[in-house]
Amino acid sequence: MDCIFAFGGSSKSGKTTLGRRLARELGLPFASFGDYVRKEVNRRGSSNPSSEQLQARGLLLARTDMCGFCRAVLEEGGFVAGQGLVVDGIRHLSALSTLRMLIPQQPVKLVYLESSLAERVKRSSLSPDQLQKLDSHSVESETVAIRNVADLVLNTSGSADDCFSRLRSWALEQCVG
Repeated sequence: MDCIFAFGGSSKSGKTTLGRRLARELGLPFASFGDYVRKEVNRRGSSNPSSEQLQARGLLLARTDMCGFCRAVLEEGGFVAGQGLVVDGIRHLSALSTLRMLIPQQPVKLVYLESSLAERVKRSSLSPDQLQKLDSHSVESETVAIRNVADLVLNTSGSADDCFSRLRSWALEQCVG
């Protein structure tokens, strides 16, 4: 399978959980913008960064050098040209277009995960106010635009197994090979 599956959506919508599970199920490497940003923040001396620190650092990386940021995430995830990959954490349309530019010979399929605020609060240790604060950060400003260009919009409010079953079926239909 040579497809690149990229996941976008609001915080706590299930991107990492479903992305990692899809990668395992399909035998694909997993790359994460969030994991890369976390490692960068840790390298700079913050061992337990807040969500706000992570958002700020990710936004800086994206605004400073999106191409370099995407290359670093791909490298960190063990991407090999011609092979498939699952990429977690698309927050910017420019990240999607940059991935497509860096990997022109492979289809990049965007999966947008959506879930209600109440459901996302249940999944996290955050209060509704804390989650709404994360949602209002400028790094989240392109969420609607990302949803509008997604190849699949998947509501993750149901059971995790049902969501994954729909995702897996769709992924296999998209990129058999």
